[in-house]
Amino acid sequence: MWWLFRCDMKSRKLPSTALWVPALWLGILGCRPLSYWLGLAGLQTGGASNQEGNPVDLAFFLGLMIAAAIILTRRKFDWQAFILQNKVLVLTYAFLALSATWAEQGFPTLKRSVKDFGCVLVALVLHSEKAPFDAIKIVCVRLSYLLFPLSILFIKYYPDIGRVASRSGDAMFCGVAQHKNTLGLMVFVFGLVILADLIELRQNQGKTRHRKEIRIRYLMLAMGLWLLITCDSATSLLCFILGCIIVWGTGRLLRTRSPQRMLFRALGILLIVLLIEGTFHPSVVIFQALGRDATLTGRTEIWEMVKEAPTNPIVGCGFYSYWSTESALRISEKYLGTLTTAHNGFLEMYLDGGFLGVGLLVALLLIGGKGAVRSMLAGTLFGRMMMTFWILALIYNNSETSFFRLEPLWFMLLVVIIDARKLCPQRSAAVGDMQFPGLALGRT
Repeated sequence: MWWLFRCDMKSRKLPSTALWVPALWLGILGCRPLSYWLGLAGLQTGGASNQEGNPVDLAFFLGLMIAAAIILTRRKFDWQAFILQNKVLVLTYAFLALSATWAEQGFPTLKRSVKDFGCVLVALVLHSEKAPFDAIKIVCVRLSYLLFPLSILFIKYYPDIGRVASRSGDAMFCGVAQHKNTLGLMVFVFGLVILADLIELRQNQGKTRHRKEIRIRYLMLAMGLWLLITCDSATSLLCFILGCIIVWGTGRLLRTRSPQRMLFRALGILLIVLLIEGTFHPSVVIFQALGRDATLTGRTEIWEMVKEAPTNPIVGCGFYSYWSTESALRISEKYLGTLTTAHNGFLEMYLDGGFLGVGLLVALLLIGGKGAVRSMLAGTLFGRMMMTFWILALIYNNSETSFFRLEPLWFMLLVVIIDARKLCPQRSAAVGDMQFPGLALGRT
């Protein structure tokens, strides 16, 4: 790890010390809470509860949020323009905070909505950099230098840390994360950013010497693939493979005579596939042929029980509040351990905010998708990554919950869908290869 950091610091410098804020935020989202690591070191961090959380973790996130706000203020960030350019995002967070008024536990609901909004503040720190895409790559790549090797080390040689018992009692490989699925999520998100960094290094290979850095990126991708296979997180492995295909496919698409026409054809094929799946359910046959559980490890049963649960169909139960209700506790009794997710991001939003919340989420995703298409057709690498993470967020949230949750995928989705044009004087003069929603169509 020391050698990896040393090589990276020789090849490129940290643009600003402000990147420590998103690095710490995203690093904790990708592994276990700070209170766990301090407790492992023998320090007393106080108790934790499902409603109140751990005081050390709350102080940590609050401190980073305050630091992000101070950084943005010093950089003369235009908050009024941000609200005007991101109306749906701001409205959605306001609605989730307002849901504390009808949630059973009002104050914890409000705290969770405020803490989740911290992802927006930290993402804006990246956007306020002179070269935002370079900042994103440096943060994610250097975090992978720490989290990937440590996960392998813990899984192989420190099972008390790197392995946890599953509901069935079997050992589950989780590395630095709390669960195999959270490990897989962290690996596939960082892995795709490493892939983008590798593509850029290969494009610049003729100009400068990057052989060592290219080999290091291949090494990190190999580590990530080993972790995805070892932890057996099927959804994350599928998303990583699809992400690589999308990044490659968008590059090929941009070299065609009519990228827009080819894109609409691809989206039409995707729509046909979704209609076939919704009508004939061929995925069940595929899962059975691969020896996987056709119920997605019990997820379909959870979905049915949650759909039948008594909730307010208009405004829901309040942000992140359903799983502390009596209805949720009755569902959780049927499983070993505590159930805290519906394993579906759209269904989770219905529980949090009803049809009104789902409508806001769909509007937010449509606006983000429109911006991703425009930025991708502009011919930039960041535009291709925008398209990739937007599509993968839709796929991932069909079997897991990531929308409006403190997870790396939600953070990266916010980074790519936030419209941050002309919000900070520092970055207006040097945008790098980062394009944003609203830019005119065309190749650069």
